[in-house]
Amino acid sequence: MKRLIGYIMIVLVLFGLGYQPIVMANSCHGGKKDQSTSSGTHEHKVKDYVCGMKVELNEDTLEKEYKGITFYFDNEDCQKKFKEDKKSYFEKISADYNRFASSIFSEYFKIQKKLAGDSTQGLTESATVILDQAEILSRLKPEFKEAKAGKFQAVVKKVMAAVQPLTEVKYTCSMHPQIIKDEPGKCPICGGMKLIKKKVEIEAARQVFDRLSTALISYLKKVDQKEKHERIAYVYYCGMKKKSWLQNNKDVKNPYAGSKMLECGVLQE
Repeated sequence: MKRLIGYIMIVLVLFGLGYQPIVMANSCHGGKKDQSTSSGTHEHKVKDYVCGMKVELNEDTLEKEYKGITFYFDNEDCQKKFKEDKKSYFEKISADYNRFASSIFSEYFKIQKKLAGDSTQGLTESATVILDQAEILSRLKPEFKEAKAGKFQAVVKKVMAAVQPLTEVKYTCSMHPQIIKDEPGKCPICGGMKLIKKKVEIEAARQVFDRLSTALISYLKKVDQKEKHERIAYVYYCGMKKKSWLQNNKDVKNPYAGSKMLECGVLQE
C-alpha cells in the first residue's frame, strides 16, 4: 500500500490561486479554449509569462500563438520579447505542466463527488475543462528523458480519449425523446418545438468516469511530480463494482454505486 500511495502523491498546489497559466490550446472540439479556474468558470485574469504580471483577458488583450498555444501579454514590450525568444518561453510553460495537471485533477474530483451523490449536474462542464487542459498538456514538452516523455504523451492522450464522450452535448425533444441532434434547433416531428439539451445519463457518465480514472491513475504512476507534495490522492477500489477511482481524502464516497453503496470502497493495496 505504501508503494502505491507513493505513486499517487500529486501536486495540487494551484488550488485557490488567483490566476491560471496564460495559454490557450487550439482545440479540435470547438476552437481556442481559455484556461478555467477550479470552479469551472472562465478565468478573466491570466499571467504574462514574459513579465509575470496578471493580465485582464478581453478582446483587446495582446496575444501570440506558438506551437498550438496562445500566449498573452501585458504590453507590447512583452510581446516583442516573446517574439524574439519564443522557445525559452515555451520551455518555461512546459516546465509548469503540473499546473495543467492540477486543473485536471481538480475537475476530476468534482465529477467523483457528483457521481457519488447520484448527480450529473456540471459533469459536462468539468469534463470540458479536463479535455481543454489535457489538450494543452499534449502540446507541452517537459524536460523528461526520452522514455518518460513518451509515456507522458501516451497517457495524456488516454485522458483525452477517456473524457471526450462526457464533453459532448446532445439535443432532444421533450415530446419525442427519440430525436437526438448534435446542434440546437427545432424538432422535425413537432415542427416548431425547440430542442433542449439532453440530460447526461448517470450510468453512461459512470462508464466514462471509469475510463478516465484508469487513465489518471496511470498518469500518476508514470509521470514524475517534481514539486513539493502538498496533497495526496488515494486509489480506492470497490469489489462489488470491480472498479477503481481516485479521491483527495479518506472519506470514502463511491462514484459508481452512489447512495446504494456509498461507503463501499477500500484503499487499494
